[in-house]
Amino acid sequence: MFRVKISPKGDWLALGGGDQLIVWEWGTQSYVLQSQNQGHNVSCVAYSPCGSKLATGGTDGTVKVWSTNSGFCSVTFKDHESEVSGIAWMRSGFALATSSKDGTVRAYDLRRYRNFRTLVTPTPQRLKDVTVDPGGELIAAAGGGNGCVFVWSIRTGRLLNEFSNHESDVVSVNFSPTSCRLEAIKYSLYFKSF
Repeated sequence: MFRVKISPKGDWLALGGGDQLIVWEWGTQSYVLQSQNQGHNVSCVAYSPCGSKLATGGTDGTVKVWSTNSGFCSVTFKDHESEVSGIAWMRSGFALATSSKDGTVRAYDLRRYRNFRTLVTPTPQRLKDVTVDPGGELIAAAGGGNGCVFVWSIRTGRLLNEFSNHESDVVSVNFSPTSCRLEAIKYSLYFKSF
């Protein structure tokens, strides 16, 4: 199954699936990037806010960051112990958050190339998606089988809230692009469950 993302400018389409990452340009109808990654089966893909970088998460638990200009992988993180299920960029483009079926959310600093925060759910979960609020202060992740959504402070790593009791799995989560305040969190998260 391929994962598809459109670049922030809307001119490129990134397709990740199997061991391939393909970036297609609409205007010229040509490949900007075509890469086969031995052992890195792509499970999710996300553009940086400016579109100059692309991050892929793999079924092997790795996260790779690619330059859309050169097509080269600039860094590979190997911290997750299971499939990476979601990627969300911080607004600055110098950090990103990933969720995994290993039950962790990890925040990565792309200036120092390190995992600077590891967030864990109170009980083991197979996380399915991750998002970062527009202000860059909160991370939310969609939980697995029990339909939970978890919200943490990026700065402290503390679990701030757990929304539970959905009737089925929550598979996607996003913050409203206009609401950044913690007090508004109950009203600014969007959940998608099946």
